[in-house]
Amino acid sequence: MGRYVSTITFEHNDSLKCVARDYESDTDPVLRGYSLDVKLVFESLELDTNFTNVPSLVIQDIKTYLKDNFHCALIVGEDDPQREDLEKLSQLGLAHVKIRPYVSLEKFAEYIFFWIELYLAENNLRLKIKTVEVREHAGRTALFIS
Repeated sequence: MGRYVSTITFEHNDSLKCVARDYESDTDPVLRGYSLDVKLVFESLELDTNFTNVPSLVIQDIKTYLKDNFHCALIVGEDDPQREDLEKLSQLGLAHVKIRPYVSLEKFAEYIFFWIELYLAENNLRLKIKTVEVREHAGRTALFIS
């Protein structure tokens, strides 16, 4: 039996610009700005009643999640030794600080994957998320694959 596979891409001009700090970086553990692209691959065995694989509402909800979690966000690892100082920027209204267990392109792809997987299950959708690719620039991408 065949499968339907669709890709959805949110490019850097979709406002996925963030700042993150990998304090364990071998090179320079400073705040770095990123303009992210996110490519999603979905799969299903059947189309919806509009003969599409990924409904518009799903795309909009994912875009909202991405903006809420990455747009103009300062992403900080939960074990960052400067976490309290960085969180003060949020308390002062100077940054939208998001605390995550780990900070890396690979972990961003994983966080997005599992959020989408849960969203699809909670909404009883026939889709499966197969791949999340997060791109920092043309030379650096990270994928999380089911």
